[in-house]
Amino acid sequence: MRKWPKKCMKNMYSVSLTEFHRQRFKPIFAHLEQACEQTGIDFYLVGAVARDLTMAVHGLEAPRATRDLDLAVLVPEESDYYRLKDTLLAQGDFAEVRGMPYTLKYAGQTDVDLLPFGGMELTNHVLLNRGEGVARLAVTGFSEVYEHGTQLIRLDDQFTFRVCSLPGMVVLKLIAYDDRPEHRVKDLTDIAFILKTTWRLLKKISTINTLACWKRPFRWSRQPPGFWADTCSLC
Repeated sequence: MRKWPKKCMKNMYSVSLTEFHRQRFKPIFAHLEQACEQTGIDFYLVGAVARDLTMAVHGLEAPRATRDLDLAVLVPEESDYYRLKDTLLAQGDFAEVRGMPYTLKYAGQTDVDLLPFGGMELTNHVLLNRGEGVARLAVTGFSEVYEHGTQLIRLDDQFTFRVCSLPGMVVLKLIAYDDRPEHRVKDLTDIAFILKTTWRLLKKISTINTLACWKRPFRWSRQPPGFWADTCSLC
């Protein structure tokens, strides 16, 4: 089991995958934790699952269940990335996807995207070229979000993962849209949804604070109230 810095542990949240209706990801998380501990590689969750987990932390319902899982994988060298992929493939439940060198399919149903950043980056892009597929991935901002835009979430009191924060998601989606606007229109819809969700949470917290009649100093203990400051700090 990985040891997290005490500073990170103080800001850790807990989510039940069963209550969250995402228990089908549990065996995938178990495989990922085992493979990353075995290879010494760190990652953080991005994409729809990260968004939904962050919403669950704040008691908000996710719009729809997603069938995919996206990971930003911190790798020093290209060989480390393929070592992680080979470790997962060796577990027997993952298979490569033709034409998509960064994707593994779990149990024939769930796509798991392993998006590398770190030592493999060439001018903010990563080129994957092994087997039949070739892919060029834009990874601008991945390192900054890893350092300043993640939170620890414990799942079912069993797994503890870094998860991209809402400000981190907005930054990554803005960058992705700027890189390929003709193919990333959905990113703008996702950003709008995150902003609306954050506003709903701010209104909820404000109402609770008002009902407390200011009897004690109110401390922002959750991430969204500092949303804009956190977002700007990543830019």
